Amino acid sequence: MTGQRGSATLWVLVMCGMALVVASLAVDLWEVGSVRRRAAGLADSAAAAGATAVDEVAYRADPSAAPLLDPTAAVDRACAALAQSGVRCGSDAVVVADASSVRVHVRTRVDFALLRLVGAAPFDVTAVAAARPFRND
Repeated sequence: MTGQRGSATLWVLVMCGMALVVASLAVDLWEVGSVRRRAAGLADSAAAAGATAVDEVAYRADPSAAPLLDPTAAVDRACAALAQSGVRCGSDAVVVADASSVRVHVRTRVDFALLRLVGAAPFDVTAVAAARPFRND
């Protein structure tokens, strides 16, 4: 049995290495999910803020019609909502509005903490949200 000496130590070392790899993958994937949820929340809240920019002149002219947006004000409100969270329109987010809806695209990048040690590239995350004004009768 002299050929078996140290095999348990080697087996434990291999298993510890595998556990480290699995833990690294879990931590980094958790980070991707967390960043994705944050980006989706930011996009949702910015789109909702933009959808509050109702064109008051058109609404007062025909209160029974569906409310229309002022596209410039909608973009401004959505960008202001994003700016409160440190997201810049143009570089980190794109906001597009027309008379019926506002659409927000938030882009961010996740730098892996542990997987980058084995050469994993950063991961891009995108979230998209849209909102439109509605009557609350």
